[in-house]
Amino acid sequence: MIDYPKYGKKGKWKKEQSIFGIVGFILSVLGVVLWGIRGFILWIISLILCIIGCLEEDKAHGFAIAGNIISFICLILSLLSIVFLKTLLNGLI
Repeated sequence: MIDYPKYGKKGKWKKEQSIFGIVGFILSVLGVVLWGIRGFILWIISLILCIIGCLEEDKAHGFAIAGNIISFICLILSLLSIVFLKTLLNGLI
């Protein structure tokens, strides 16, 4: 069989998506849904997978970059909420 090249817009080569980036993106979105300790663990795993996806050469990095952004923002927000709750509980006790 002849393997024809894949073309994107304006005749440029269309790169394959990184499987690590896709899996990391899915885990980061799932972590948003499962907010809490399960989400925190998923965000760490997705951050690692998305970094690996960004380092792959000759692959498209769109999902990996989006997963990195979602994971990083959610990790920061969850850490800030933990600090806020800890200070709030220390003030009440």
